[in-house]
Amino acid sequence: MYAYQCPTCDTRCQVADSARANTPCSMCEARLTWESLAPRTQHFIDAAIRRGSIQGVVAMSEANPPIRMPHSLDLLAFRERAGVKQDRPS
Repeated sequence: MYAYQCPTCDTRCQVADSARANTPCSMCEARLTWESLAPRTQHFIDAAIRRGSIQGVVAMSEANPPIRMPHSLDLLAFRERAGVKQDRPS
């Protein structure tokens, strides 16, 4: 394992592949992915997450370009940290 600090947020990270050392952590990668998406795609994904985590991941796989596993799970965690949660039935 190779230990390093994320160059973006200083989070301590570990990776198995030395080529991945000194790259942004998964949350920073998720933020960069989110910022690269069109607003319409962002809205589509957030709306799907509000229906449930699985629907959110499916929406990410349908985005253009598709966001694949395991990165879609990182993006899901990023959006949940931003306050996007599944709506509770009334």
